[in-house]
Amino acid sequence: MATTIRLRRETKARPDAEKVHPQESYDDVVGRLLDAAYDPEPLSEETLQRIEESIADMHAGQCRPFKRVSGNWNRRPAIALGATAGDTIIFHENQ
Repeated sequence: MATTIRLRRETKARPDAEKVHPQESYDDVVGRLLDAAYDPEPLSEETLQRIEESIADMHAGQCRPFKRVSGNWNRRPAIALGATAGDTIIFHENQ
């Protein structure tokens, strides 16, 4: 069953810009955008705990200033910055 909807030109331009190819249907575009906006898999308790710990580290000042870290991105891999596999890295610009 098809449904007609009314959109302003500027609103219609937004899904037009999201088309993967010119012949992609609006149904496909809207479905893809909705799939991207909603993650049916909730975060695990372990992930939530790690996020809380990372936020606490950030508030305690235990993170590298964003400008210092971002300046090294084009020159060295992240491992050279002291990160190891499994580390949570927080970039906080106000330090």
